[in-house]
Amino acid sequence: MNKVKICVFISFLMMLLSYVLYSQTLIDTIPLEVTEDTIIEVFESNEIGEVFKVFENNLGLRILEQRPTSDMLAQAYQYGLLWQNGKRLLFDKDEKFVDFKNNYILTGKKFWDRELKDFKWNFKKHTLLQRSLLANEDTLIIYKANEFIFLENGNIVTTNFRDSFGTEINVYSPDFKLIETYNPYMMGFTDITMATNNKIVIAVVYPTRTHRDKMLKLLFINADNGNLLYEKELYNNFSTSNIYPVNNFFVLYGDGWLNAVNNKGKIIWDRSFDKPISVTSGMERKYFYVLTNKELFSLKKKTGSTHWSKKLESIYKSKLDKELAGVTDIKIKPLGIYSIFDGEYAGLLVGQSRKGLNTKKFIYNVALYLFDKNGKLCKTIECCERTRFAKILPDGNKFKIITDDEIQIYKK
Repeated sequence: MNKVKICVFISFLMMLLSYVLYSQTLIDTIPLEVTEDTIIEVFESNEIGEVFKVFENNLGLRILEQRPTSDMLAQAYQYGLLWQNGKRLLFDKDEKFVDFKNNYILTGKKFWDRELKDFKWNFKKHTLLQRSLLANEDTLIIYKANEFIFLENGNIVTTNFRDSFGTEINVYSPDFKLIETYNPYMMGFTDITMATNNKIVIAVVYPTRTHRDKMLKLLFINADNGNLLYEKELYNNFSTSNIYPVNNFFVLYGDGWLNAVNNKGKIIWDRSFDKPISVTSGMERKYFYVLTNKELFSLKKKTGSTHWSKKLESIYKSKLDKELAGVTDIKIKPLGIYSIFDGEYAGLLVGQSRKGLNTKKFIYNVALYLFDKNGKLCKTIECCERTRFAKILPDGNKFKIITDDEIQIYKK
């Protein structure tokens, strides 16, 4: 009898432990202002601890109503910030959001230079202060800027392409002073993708129609002083258009191939990847996660080999059985893969898209699936029934699920 009691007690403890390990508690729900604006990105201010959305509002219809016939074809967009408490803040006309770091917001405005007969960008830095924006006096004017990175230390890295000298990479200080300039190729290369990781900026320069060699040029730049640390070339085995920093290395990814390089430019591994990659994330010690349109992968950092994989359709099968009125087609829509609780879990955010209705594009039956490092499904959280925007903001032992009309805060 005592043995039976001991076994029951042990079973109870195991169930309790499993509940503690795999449970996430909803601790707060914050209602948001419902808006027709297009949400570009969501951030959280360190100063006030509030989530804010960067939004875009198409003013084209208003222009058609108010302006003369000569301006009827014009399309204008108004950009701004919308706080979780509903306060709305607009940028200047034609001023676009570029990036946000450490309560500083970088914006850019495109304008026509009559002398050069071409476009320039005017960049401005703002301080986010108590739900207000304080614009700095310094501005940065760049000819034909293509790509921008706003670093944690306040430095800015930009790229552009001019017919007279080809590709150019510029590193600027927080007060917009030019620190360094690089010309990886004099002619023939235009597209550059950049990412930053552990005070290293990687710039990947892609071949164009005029330079058809199957080769990428990789530039590794010191994020603090702008010095060029390493310059590497990658041949043949690549089909990449994006970069994602994972701990102490970068993953170059696209339709057909994965390449992993460390901060010193060494190619760690590469592998074919048949399906287009939509999102990457990770940061668990030994693994990182790759999300395609149909499957979730956990890959080993050292080799790039598959640790485990899950098909989205099998994960989301219960949701597919739901009937929606007027639906002609339902598709699984992967919304993102996130590192939850400092990499302890992979958080897969998934929804449904539907066609055949004359309505705005919504995502239906959004759910979050939490997997442990061995691929075990530990928890399913149903987030909302309909939204146009959905994202996770991980924060240590908490995470926030943001949708159109609310923020759900969960703790471990």
